[in-house]
Amino acid sequence: MRSWCRCVIVLSGILLSANVMAQKRGMIVLKDSIEIHTTIDSMYHWFLNLDKNFVRWDSVHHTDFKLLSGGTNVGDEIYFEEVVDGVKYAVKGKIIEKAKSDNEFVFAFKTSSGMGHIYFIGKKQGDTVRFIHVEKFGLKTPVIGNAINFLIFKVIAKKKANWDLILNDMKEDNIRLKKLIESKQ
Repeated sequence: MRSWCRCVIVLSGILLSANVMAQKRGMIVLKDSIEIHTTIDSMYHWFLNLDKNFVRWDSVHHTDFKLLSGGTNVGDEIYFEEVVDGVKYAVKGKIIEKAKSDNEFVFAFKTSSGMGHIYFIGKKQGDTVRFIHVEKFGLKTPVIGNAINFLIFKVIAKKKANWDLILNDMKEDNIRLKKLIESKQ
């Protein structure tokens, strides 16, 4: 009985400390943007064809992309793989937002676990498009979400939760995207 109580006390201490540490950070939000000489229509259609464009976008790191439910509408499921510095990311998710106007577009999905959200946003700026790539990680739920974020990102999946690695990959992807899109025009 004493060892059980001791385990509960230790676990409570770990969760409390994780909560305090995570509250200072909340969800992890990574963001990068780049100006691309193209149109909103061209960028939007490029992202609607990720099944053809994802591996071309970065043939060294991007290894696979599938439209699991066959389409690119809200609610459709997707899958992609990418390997960055030896770390493999195999991600299954669901499209949560798909919108386009004359001046902007948004194409976004969340991972099946609910722990990751990726947004591809384009905003017209004169004769260019400001492409914004946002990736959010973690749960927003107060207290328990903070504790889970800490355990997953600092203990369980520490190697995959390398924010510098992910942000640098996003920046490199944006540069490659700019070259790809601008070379087609």
